[in-house]
Amino acid sequence: MTAEELIERLKVLPAETPVLVEGYETGYDDIAGLKPLKVTWYRNAQDWDGEYQASEKFSDTENSAFSAVLIFGRRGHLRKVQTPNVTTVKAMEELDAGQGHRVSLDELVAQCDPEALMPEELQAWENAEPVGLEYASISNAELDQLRSQAYAEILDLFHGNKSAADHWVCSQVRGLNYRTPSELLNSPKGIEMVRTLVGRLKHGIPT
Repeated sequence: MTAEELIERLKVLPAETPVLVEGYETGYDDIAGLKPLKVTWYRNAQDWDGEYQASEKFSDTENSAFSAVLIFGRRGHLRKVQTPNVTTVKAMEELDAGQGHRVSLDELVAQCDPEALMPEELQAWENAEPVGLEYASISNAELDQLRSQAYAEILDLFHGNKSAADHWVCSQVRGLNYRTPSELLNSPKGIEMVRTLVGRLKHGIPT
């Protein structure tokens, strides 16, 4: 797929649609394709090799799913190979010789536009630890604004006590089905749930 073909396919999508690059943590040599998909905000790098995953693969992330376009790359290495054989050894030798160059996200962006900088959201994702359950730090100005408004209301609930507000945000809350507000503040639907609960608490309405 050429850059021109990629741009033409992206043109038909809403301008605010997130574009996620699959496989860049593990390296790839070429763009294989792209498709719209419902994905989750979370990944488990040990199980899923750092890839974005379709939401139906997870049972408890309905509020953390969003629509995006995934760009799929052809892998440039053999990370999951367990037992080397003739084929894998040859491939690794080629990789060492520079024939299987791994393209990083920085390089991909640079190829599209030498003046382009990697967005801060993707820097945060790329710098995340390679194991465990991590938050994909992808957001936009509207989501940031909603999150800020929600936190201001939480802070007001605790009379400006930031320490108490932060503790509540990171705690499991009964009125949120024992989920943490920090988890829900990562999606518009979750933010609305948190703000609704905060409003009820302010007015003494049982939850």
